[in-house]
Amino acid sequence: MISSPLIVILSCFYSINIVSVMFAGNLQLAASNLATSWAVITGFSFIFGLNAAVETLCRQSRTTTYTLLQTSCIISFFFSTAIALLWWYSDTILIHLFHQDHEIAKEAGLFLKFLIPGLFGYGLLQNVMRFLRAHSNFRPYTFVSMASLVVHIAIIAYALVHWTGLGFKGASLATSISIWIQLIIFGLFMFFSKHIKWDYAFSFEPFHFHHILTNLKIG
Repeated sequence: MISSPLIVILSCFYSINIVSVMFAGNLQLAASNLATSWAVITGFSFIFGLNAAVETLCRQSRTTTYTLLQTSCIISFFFSTAIALLWWYSDTILIHLFHQDHEIAKEAGLFLKFLIPGLFGYGLLQNVMRFLRAHSNFRPYTFVSMASLVVHIAIIAYALVHWTGLGFKGASLATSISIWIQLIIFGLFMFFSKHIKWDYAFSFEPFHFHHILTNLKIG
């Protein structure tokens, strides 16, 4: 009952990346494959593991779950900023450090620049999804993940690549947009859900060193 929704959710997310690559041309296909691999290794996989603390800590805590969620979101933001800087200069790194073809590396770097907004959204999205999972609420985000994939294929990816002047860049931008759409939907569900007690009140507690250190140790 638990593994099936997780399989669907992860499959839908990685399918969004694959679909974006499918809309690219020959040279751009090689560049987008390189960029996607680089993004997964240096960014998405790292953020995925970093946010593991949310689910563990929320299951153990009964009263401070929103504080834990906020702390994890803060950590994700700062690490995403560091990764974004790495992605911004990825073309130079791929050329000089990994000796990749100049033209392919330049295109891959361009692809990654348009994927940076999605990186920040992905960090927040993973936190929200794990927060919901800690509350054993699987149905909504399984449905949203499947619906987002359909919308991504039918509208966003095709439209940005073929109906605008973005071309190759539209493929990675489509991925970023799809991630943010999922984040907004999950955020609205979490806010209005009757199954989750909304005990949020602004404070500086999520910034406390103790919460940050505990989160990092588990993540």
